[in-house]
Amino acid sequence: MGINIHNLSAIKKIIERKRYLRPDFPYSYSISLGEYKCNRKCRMCPMYGTPPKKERYITDKIFERACMELGDRSCNLEISAYGETFMHPKSFEYLSTARRLCPKACIIVATNGAFLDRKRCEEIVDSGIDHLSFSLNAGTEKSYKWLTGADNYGQICRNLEMLVRIRNKRSAKHLKITTHIIGIKELSREFDDFIRRWSGITDDATVRNYGNWAGMVDRNEVTPAEGQKIPSKRYPCIWLWYATKIEPNGDVSKCFVHVTGDRDPLGNILKQGFESIWKGEKLRRLRELHCDNRYDSVELCKDCIVWSLFPDVWFNLKRHVVTGDIRWL
Repeated sequence: MGINIHNLSAIKKIIERKRYLRPDFPYSYSISLGEYKCNRKCRMCPMYGTPPKKERYITDKIFERACMELGDRSCNLEISAYGETFMHPKSFEYLSTARRLCPKACIIVATNGAFLDRKRCEEIVDSGIDHLSFSLNAGTEKSYKWLTGADNYGQICRNLEMLVRIRNKRSAKHLKITTHIIGIKELSREFDDFIRRWSGITDDATVRNYGNWAGMVDRNEVTPAEGQKIPSKRYPCIWLWYATKIEPNGDVSKCFVHVTGDRDPLGNILKQGFESIWKGEKLRRLRELHCDNRYDSVELCKDCIVWSLFPDVWFNLKRHVVTGDIRWL
């Protein structure tokens, strides 16, 4: 059994706090290439029922500005989209741009693999990114079609296998390739077979815990697997201290969930530096609301379970506010 992230020892909490609570700059800095109708219609995504009303694609100017805000910091740079990442016409080019402008970042790219062919696999390997997260999501042709609406599971699996072969042939040891199945009850019978199959091919194959996108996913469609623990007593969501997402127009979003329905960004990198946004009053106030258990006061936080995907690193919040351990909240 793995570590119970909701019941850590005091020492483990201190270790995890240092890892996740980042007052100066987020550990996970994400850039969204766009917001557009996806080539999949996945039941575990808000796009299943509510596709974007207006498409947005990041421009060279904004992508490069977002990368320069990160600069030579050593943290995660995640490149994805609300929709399939590689549907952006310049997505493959942006991988090399990110590597050039963010030399010390661990660059992680997410894809459902539908647009991969030999040439594009070679471009991914040669771009210098560090991690390709391949969202296979299901373990059989039947469940894949039920989950995503697409009937080409066999081809998608071959795309993943091709990417691994090209990576291995080029001895590109810098590139980690992983995949996962979504951790929902409806797919639970496939978990073991999925892990067995892909653990021998990719660098890692996991069951990814399910987040409900702030309740924007129909509960009648998918439900968390029984092994996913959601505590009855809520605690602050670490995302507000750990990660952020730069939207296609330069807006800095509270978290990845908020890009779907919240239009009250923390700021915009075309108008002010990202670091000042991250240390700004608006995010400080949002953190305070979470620490005061006033989740209903933050748009989209009330019905969200994403907080439970992160470890419980919290002690007595009032005591720690007084002693100054989290005076930057």
